[in-house]
Amino acid sequence: AAERRARASGGYAQREVELALQPVLHDGESAASFVERTLPRSEVLRMPGAGATVYRLREFAAEPAQGASGSASWRQTMGKMTVTLALPAGTAADSISVQLSTYQLQVSVGGKKVPDLTGQLACDVALEQSWWKVHQQDFQRRGKVDAKLTLVVQLAKQDHKAWPRLWFKPRGELAHPMARGQFAWTREMYEEGLEFSQEQGTLKELPPGRRTPEGRVEGAAAAPDGAFRFAPDDLCVGLHVSQTHGRVVVGAHFDAEALAVVQTSVSLESFFAVDVAENEIRVFFRGDEANPLLAGRLGGRVQPERTTWRMTSSDLYRSRQRDFSVPVPVLEISLAKAEGACGTWPAVFATCAHHKLMLKNYGQLEEILYALATDEERREALAALRARLGTPVRDEPRGEDEPQAEDEDAALAKEVLMLEAQTLTDDQSAGLQQALQAWREERFEGLPGAQVLLRAGASLQEAGFSEHVRGAVDDVVQRTGCGGRARWNQDLGRYSYVY
Repeated sequence: AAERRARASGGYAQREVELALQPVLHDGESAASFVERTLPRSEVLRMPGAGATVYRLREFAAEPAQGASGSASWRQTMGKMTVTLALPAGTAADSISVQLSTYQLQVSVGGKKVPDLTGQLACDVALEQSWWKVHQQDFQRRGKVDAKLTLVVQLAKQDHKAWPRLWFKPRGELAHPMARGQFAWTREMYEEGLEFSQEQGTLKELPPGRRTPEGRVEGAAAAPDGAFRFAPDDLCVGLHVSQTHGRVVVGAHFDAEALAVVQTSVSLESFFAVDVAENEIRVFFRGDEANPLLAGRLGGRVQPERTTWRMTSSDLYRSRQRDFSVPVPVLEISLAKAEGACGTWPAVFATCAHHKLMLKNYGQLEEILYALATDEERREALAALRARLGTPVRDEPRGEDEPQAEDEDAALAKEVLMLEAQTLTDDQSAGLQQALQAWREERFEGLPGAQVLLRAGASLQEAGFSEHVRGAVDDVVQRTGCGGRARWNQDLGRYSYVY
């Protein structure tokens, strides 16, 4: 009923909005669903429909792009190395064994090693994200249907970089870096390094099946424990745009430590995605398309097919990340301006929206929570020690072990004194609790004039929900006027205020 009343009112004042939303304000899911369906957020962000040219960036180019290893061939991007080998007709998939370690590959067919696909790799790979399969291509020859079988092994790179070749090329008598390990200064370091090298060098059977960007094997019965979920406000510390006579550059800056955590479960190439149309761009994380990092309508036309992207680094927002000692990783997207649209645009974006960025005062919250958690642990330990000291002594004659018991009691009493000195006073604890209640999130600023997006499916309890609702309604009123009404949009399948 609230939705029907809101749609019937067309362009309306904020008081009317509050009256229309009031019946569903106590139901977070239905209210969030109502806002998602009714307000114009998705219309601002949606890419052009059928017939429009959309250039999708999903791979980072690497040089050399391809090569050969005997009868096998390979091609690479910055995130993966794909190796292929033609198999004899009739080769059964269960006769193929692919074994992999961090730096070694061994392929066997019918129990025999394939020399062209066995050896030490040039660089390290991520086992959990690598996969293999047998590709079958049917074709007709002399009226009969034959099948061409190709073994495809995709190695996920541990680091985002180009490999000079497929296999490791030793220099003199030097072994592979992973095989020789690091110099050990102590016996303990030697044993730890030996254990690490053995673990990394142990070949493990790689199950067949193509993996999804989230690390799951297609068709596998196992639970999708490789699934990932990262939001832009977990990673992004800043955005920047610039332009020259012929190009527009968009950069997304990430916290180095946070991005390193992402790379433990998924490669950057399987994580980032960019869609570019003639006058629009959309940057998002794969698997979270509904919540783009950045989406906007450009201030002029571009040539989508000439768009390039790369991972680089910058010092622009170095002071915003937790570790100031390292440069900030940057996803840099370069757009080529179309013919007739070169020169300086009045503004890079005509309209722009981006996800909220990382917290800039998270360190303050972390310190408060850590202090309270540590104090709670100390109080529990203190209570346990006091209970031990307060245990009544049995009414028995003192034995030969009595001096030892007295020493233990003295040690416990000393430990109690130390913990009492480290435990917060009631005033200090109350002060931290007040600081926790008073803490409010502060986020890094994004692009000037851009709309900050609310995550799709967010509940009413999320900070800023009401501000986003008011902002969306104000946008409707500005574009339609109070006398405007929502109209049915056949393309969207719902009522819309944009017409």
